[in-house]
Amino acid sequence: MDHRLRDEQRRLRGAALRRRLADARLRRGPGRRRRRAHTYGYRVTGLDPGTHRFRLKQVDFDGTFALSPEVEVRVALPDAFFPAAYPNPFNPETTLRLAAPETQRVRVAVYDLLGRRVALLHEGRLAGGETHTFRFDGGGLPSGLYVIRVDGEHFRAARTVTLVK
Repeated sequence: MDHRLRDEQRRLRGAALRRRLADARLRRGPGRRRRRAHTYGYRVTGLDPGTHRFRLKQVDFDGTFALSPEVEVRVALPDAFFPAAYPNPFNPETTLRLAAPETQRVRVAVYDLLGRRVALLHEGRLAGGETHTFRFDGGGLPSGLYVIRVDGEHFRAARTVTLVK
C-alpha cells in the first residue's frame, strides 16, 4: 500500500476515513489486533475428482501477510466422470478427461457417424479415483461429427465432438 495513503488514514477519522477507504476500494479489516475469529466461505466449482488443498492469505494494510493452515478437500467420485471434450468444435486436436470410481478395464474409442472406429485412444486398465487425460488428433480426418465412446466394466458413456477444418 502506498505510504501516502497510510499517512492520510492516520489523519482521517470517522466518516471521512470510511469514505476514503471506500474510494480506494479497501475495506477495514480485523488486522492483527482483534482476537475475534472470522468465518470465510468460498464455493469452488468444476473440480476434478481427487484431493485438493486450499489456504487463505490475509494481507494487512502495511503489506505483511499471514497464511492459514491448509484445508484438504476430497472430491468423491460416485460414478464415472466424463465431462465434454475441450475444445469443441476443434481443429485438429481435442482433449477429454475421464475418471472411474474404481480400477477397471476401459476402452476409449472414436467413431464416425457411420459407426466406423476411426481412433482408439485407450484400451486397458485405468486406476480408480484419478483423472486421466486423453487427446484425440483429427488431423487426418475430414470435417464432421464424431462420437467418443467410453466402455468400462461398470459404466458406459458417449460424447459428440465436431471437427472443423
